[in-house]
Amino acid sequence: MLRRYLSVAQVDTPHKHFCGCRGEHTFHADNVRHIGSCHLFGRSIETHDAVTFALAHALHQCGVTASLPAVEGGVSGDGADPYGRDVGREPDWKADLAFFDQHSGVEYLVDVAIVNVDSHTSIERFSGLGSAERLLEAEEERRRRNPTVVERTSGSGNIKKFVPFVMSSFGGLGPAAREFLTMAYRTARRSECFILGTNHRVLQTTWNTLTAATYWDARISVACSQADAEFQGRIIANDFSEAWPTFGRQPHPDPNFAPFDPLILAIQNGAAGSSRRLVRHPSGRGVGGERRPAVGQATAAVGVVGFAGGADVIAAARAAVAAAEERERGWVGEPRPQDRPG
Repeated sequence: MLRRYLSVAQVDTPHKHFCGCRGEHTFHADNVRHIGSCHLFGRSIETHDAVTFALAHALHQCGVTASLPAVEGGVSGDGADPYGRDVGREPDWKADLAFFDQHSGVEYLVDVAIVNVDSHTSIERFSGLGSAERLLEAEEERRRRNPTVVERTSGSGNIKKFVPFVMSSFGGLGPAAREFLTMAYRTARRSECFILGTNHRVLQTTWNTLTAATYWDARISVACSQADAEFQGRIIANDFSEAWPTFGRQPHPDPNFAPFDPLILAIQNGAAGSSRRLVRHPSGRGVGGERRPAVGQATAAVGVVGFAGGADVIAAARAAVAAAEERERGWVGEPRPQDRPG
């Protein structure tokens, strides 16, 4: 995070980046900023949710709502689904937070968004002094143009308000977010919820977060920047692990792969009539023997028993193992020692 604040690249270049399904990329000084906005490991969702949940608690603890606001409340522009009730169809849009102000009765629809202000795209759009603020304002305007929001909040005498709660990935608040929190803090003063040391003993405060304004500004900002930095660190650590040079055999890519499969081994021993046991090897070749079929490419004998699963497979495996053991003892196909004539 400190490197980003100082406008220093997060990693030294050239840097090999493994971007999930997007494949492998080698970044240089001109494109390494992608790491600051990569969506790998659910980074965007987790950062968004961290801010949304912290904001929900802020509104409740400041006395704006009597309970926690609804998260992802369904909204329809035509009013057929006014407060997210299920009417047999999906809503036109889901507000990140939907609630009624318990003092004024105003219906609020909050849309939380996180903007990476130092990405290549952001720098190309705005640069210079105040560029971060202009980026946040532009994102607010884009979200205000949501057709469902426009239809729901327009009209005379409307007491519905839409709040584009936009933040930078560094934890900075956009103009609409600052205005919204200021409203919440005014409500906290009227509701005697502003001084945390006496009104909110449930909250863990320190000497520099004794008021609702200082406490929740810090909580929301840190929730955003900490979550973003955490996932950025995971992405970089994954890149280093993936790029580690290797000099030997690697694990099978399928997590369900078993180097030693007793079921297939028992069936093959029982079908082939051979007393020699083969050891399953990751390469698909029996140690000291011929190449063996891989999982999913078993011989016809395997299909006879089948891989139906459950008790049938277990019983078949046990029967095949017993047959193989008797064959090894030489008891199959010839009389047992005690049955042989004098």
